[in-house]
Amino acid sequence: AQGEIRGDQVVLSAGAWSGELLGGLGIELPVEPVKGQMILYKCASDFLSCMVLAKGRYAIPRRDGHILIGSTLEHEGFDKTPTDVALESLKASAIELIPALA
Repeated sequence: AQGEIRGDQVVLSAGAWSGELLGGLGIELPVEPVKGQMILYKCASDFLSCMVLAKGRYAIPRRDGHILIGSTLEHEGFDKTPTDVALESLKASAIELIPALA
C-alpha cells in the first residue's frame, strides 16, 4: 500500500524454491530440492534406548515406541511420491542397523 520499498540487502529464505525464484530475475543460484524418504517401525517404548548411525542411515527411537529409519537422498525435483525402491532399501538398512527389526 505504501509503494515500492528499497533495501541495500535482502534475505531470500525460500529453501529449494530459491533457485527458481531468482532465475526469474536472471540470477543463477545452484539450489535444488532433494527428496528424503524414511519409514517408521512400531516397537515397544523401551525397544531402542539411543540413536544408531551407520553407513549414512540412522535409527531414531521416539517416546511412543516408534523407530524412525532414514533417510534416502534423492535428486527427484519436487516429486514427493514414495517409491518401492526406497522402501526396500530402508527396510534393508533397518535390519542391518537393528537385526531385531527383521
